Amino acid sequence: MNGKIKGIIACAAIVVCLGGALAVLKLTEKTEVDNSSQASSQVESKVDKIMLTELSTEKISSVDVSNSFGTFTVKKSESGKGTWSIPALEGLNQSVAEQTSLIKSCAELKAKKMVEENAGDTDKYGFGNPRGSFVINLSDGTKKSFEVGDILPEEKNYCYFREADSKTIYTISDYDVSRLLKDVKEFLNKTLIEKPTEEEEIYGKLTVQRPDFEKDMIFTDDTNESSMMSAQVMISPIYSYLNGTNSTSTTHGIWSLKADYAEVIFPEADDLKKYGLDKPCTTVLYSGNGKEYKFTIGDPIYLKDTDGNATTVIDAYYCYLEGVEGTDCIWVVASDLLPWTTVVPEDVITSVMTYNDITSLDEIVVDAEGKSIVYGIEADDEDVTSATIDGKDVNVDQFKSFYQYILTCPTSEIYSTDPQEERFLSIDIKSANGGDKLEFFKDSTTERKAIVKLNGVTSYRIPIKWTEKFVKNITLLDEGKDVEESY
Repeated sequence: MNGKIKGIIACAAIVVCLGGALAVLKLTEKTEVDNSSQASSQVESKVDKIMLTELSTEKISSVDVSNSFGTFTVKKSESGKGTWSIPALEGLNQSVAEQTSLIKSCAELKAKKMVEENAGDTDKYGFGNPRGSFVINLSDGTKKSFEVGDILPEEKNYCYFREADSKTIYTISDYDVSRLLKDVKEFLNKTLIEKPTEEEEIYGKLTVQRPDFEKDMIFTDDTNESSMMSAQVMISPIYSYLNGTNSTSTTHGIWSLKADYAEVIFPEADDLKKYGLDKPCTTVLYSGNGKEYKFTIGDPIYLKDTDGNATTVIDAYYCYLEGVEGTDCIWVVASDLLPWTTVVPEDVITSVMTYNDITSLDEIVVDAEGKSIVYGIEADDEDVTSATIDGKDVNVDQFKSFYQYILTCPTSEIYSTDPQEERFLSIDIKSANGGDKLEFFKDSTTERKAIVKLNGVTSYRIPIKWTEKFVKNITLLDEGKDVEESY
């Protein structure tokens, strides 16, 4: 290797070494700067948090609040063990969480910064007419009083704050004092009916009443255990299985129902009349598990536009609940939580008039054209193993198609007017889980329709051609031919 190349390599090595040393120094310098910055930030953070109160909640006996909505007191419960109550709301279910949060806010009031130490004019900060004031009463008899001033013009999340009659002005998070500026009614528990426990397995009965209904909508448990999507059925105005997805809010929405706020506490008869609850647009009744509820829905509240004018869109309703202690209020509940105001049977029923799993069938008895036919079924847990017509073996696959046709009986037209004509066809499905009985009657108003009673209740009107095709399929199955699946 010649001397020139050796020199270049040596220089390169020196540069690499120097570069590495400089990098180490730079990294060290950066770490020191970062650590210094972090320490400085922590100091600044501590400086920013000016503790105006540092109290144990155990030492607070009560807090007296005054704001634009009125006055109220949050006091320690009689037990004195960390629970609180508001005497003005006695007899109503109160929010323990809201009360506890208010007390904790009072115990640790943290100002962001001092604005002015000896203010000559405190009115400019909003203390001439403060948004709120409160007194913290301690168990040793001492008191601490504070006032909440205006929102900062440049920082909407902060407001001016001071100890009562003090000329030292601070800023504080508006959120930290927000509960002290609330209406006392905001400290109510807004969950109206608690969700039933797992032990309460019986659904009971839920009834929806509306002026536009000829008959009430009534829901109860499906005692047939028919393996449909819903464990409940409609028994009025017709008998019908339910679409599990579409019906749940109607059948179960009353549980865990939550109000936006209470409009009136302990309402009188005139209050109920004022908000349309003397003549409700909807009434929901529930009975079951030893409980009786009556939930009435009164006048609507319309959404407002940007100018503050009411639109035609319903945002909420005034509501009243009976049967649950501690809820004696006129409540405002969002309209999307109240499906009973608009629901109709067609919204919640299934498209299948009858459904019993084919493996659970014992027999099907058909009366058609003056003749009774018995279809026998044998099945294991997974499939039908054999089928008979009046004791005569029949092709299993053809019988499955025959039963599948029964399941296509349409539910598109709900009908509750009792038929005037004689019954001309019946299908009695007998199952280990209960079964169903379909009875068909000629419609005296038209030759194109048949009226159907499901389990003894007039429920539907269907095209007469469905019954004509069914009678034809009786013959096809008996002759060992494939049944026709459409009508």
